[in-house]
Amino acid sequence: MGLSYGWYIGNAFIYKLRKSFFKTMTLIESIYEIKSAVLDLARYTPSKDAIVKKKVQEKYLKLIDMFFRENESLVKPEQRYSCLQDMNYFVRLMDEAVEHYYLEVEE
Repeated sequence: MGLSYGWYIGNAFIYKLRKSFFKTMTLIESIYEIKSAVLDLARYTPSKDAIVKKKVQEKYLKLIDMFFRENESLVKPEQRYSCLQDMNYFVRLMDEAVEHYYLEVEE
């Protein structure tokens, strides 16, 4: 018994939908992981220890770079500077990105 053309087209569509859904979920999960790490770092920002401040700054920069690399189609390069200056702005930007991806999945 062979597979019908309609079955193939239907399953190809479902595969494409699933692939796009899982890619989006992976991006959302990644953003949540980055956000969690940023919020953990926020506890150490008021530290007076220069070494701690330097380590926090390095990790924060890596998290920003990771977010912008993974979401380059969604964010503008000039927003990176604002993220470097304001951690709250970065958290809001991540929230907006998650909202965008959830709306993309619903469509």
